[in-house]
Amino acid sequence: LSMSAVSVPEVKATIRATTVSEAELLVTRVKKLATAAEVRAMVSEFVFGLAAQRKERKA
Repeated sequence: LSMSAVSVPEVKATIRATTVSEAELLVTRVKKLATAAEVRAMVSEFVFGLAAQRKERKA
């Protein structure tokens, strides 16, 4: 992964917050996609969903 140093803590938190079953579900869905753009969009949606869940739990 290539990213700015500022992004590292958020990425690490997202990885830690992801369960194996969530990751497996994401992989299953991604395998059905035809383009890299579709994969990027689905992964972004997944990551933003996890971030939103974490924020809700903190509130």
